[in-house]
Amino acid sequence: MKGILAIIATTLLMSANAYAEQPNYGFEASDINDPIFKEKCTSYTDALTNADANTVASFAPPEFMEKYPDKFPKEVERRINEHKKMLAKYPYFKLKKISIRQDISKIDVDNPEKSLVGINTLYEGSPKSTIGINCLFLKNSDNKWIYNFTHR
Repeated sequence: MKGILAIIATTLLMSANAYAEQPNYGFEASDINDPIFKEKCTSYTDALTNADANTVASFAPPEFMEKYPDKFPKEVERRINEHKKMLAKYPYFKLKKISIRQDISKIDVDNPEKSLVGINTLYEGSPKSTIGINCLFLKNSDNKWIYNFTHR
């Protein structure tokens, strides 16, 4: 029995490490139900919550920093401050439920750049209130998944 538990634990650890090694911008996923979407969505929200500007920036297209060296850091800081203002209204902030929005998530085989995955996260803000935060991931021209940083 211990051997089986060790194998399961090792498999889970290897799976978690595989996701951790994938970049936040341009990662791979097997299908719309791949757990990496939930992991990346919570990673982005956690980065906002912890005011981790480097992690927030890692979800944006790399060329943003090159094209907008003055504006891009201010945009990242604006997102963090906006999130802080929202959190200031709630005594605590913990993940309650996360799910894939099956109604909008799709893989378009004929036109991969029209593929998208929507994630709904529900956080508990207080005993009587919840906060919904959504993430949208799109496929880019390299057939990799990206967080919709521009919301377009």
